[in-house]
Amino acid sequence: MCNFQSMRVWPLASKAVLIWTLSAPALGQSTGSQTPPADTLSGKVVNPIAFLTRITAENKYSPSLWGSGGEENQVEADFVIPFEAFTRQNLARVKVIFETSKPDGTHGLSESEIFYLLLSERTWGTLGAGATTHLTNQTSSQLGTIAPGPAVGAVIKHKKWKYGFFNQNFLSDTFAETELQPILAYTFNTRWSAEIGDA
Repeated sequence: MCNFQSMRVWPLASKAVLIWTLSAPALGQSTGSQTPPADTLSGKVVNPIAFLTRITAENKYSPSLWGSGGEENQVEADFVIPFEAFTRQNLARVKVIFETSKPDGTHGLSESEIFYLLLSERTWGTLGAGATTHLTNQTSSQLGTIAPGPAVGAVIKHKKWKYGFFNQNFLSDTFAETELQPILAYTFNTRWSAEIGDA
């Protein structure tokens, strides 16, 4: 009796394994076809939550300020670092603001921002959610602050257009701020694109 059952089970098991082996490539092709198409470099540049390594430097100079004499100069550096973790695409950004000159004669690191986003690529665009932190240094008149909060962003792709938003929230006992960045961009080709800017 045992021999008869084993003779019936093994052919069924071998057929099941054969069917699963033949259907696995087909299943892989069907799931692979649902992944969104790769974006061009010009399209990623205008997307603040794109999976792209970026280093940006900006200098802001004011020859005079209202209500105070003297000039002011500020240097801002932005580092965006993409990486893979938790089987998903992740994005980390560090923004550092350095005061090279101020009307009162002081200079040095004034503030910085750090955010981390977990990205989710969809057929319609990109969705990102995570956390952000705003850091200010200690001065003679006030203490430094650490203000953490949530961050969320979404970019919708429609043909050559991209539109959406990126929101950061900073909350602490002495500091509360919400930053909302609208996103509107147009990609002409693989090399050229235009956006409304980092508003």
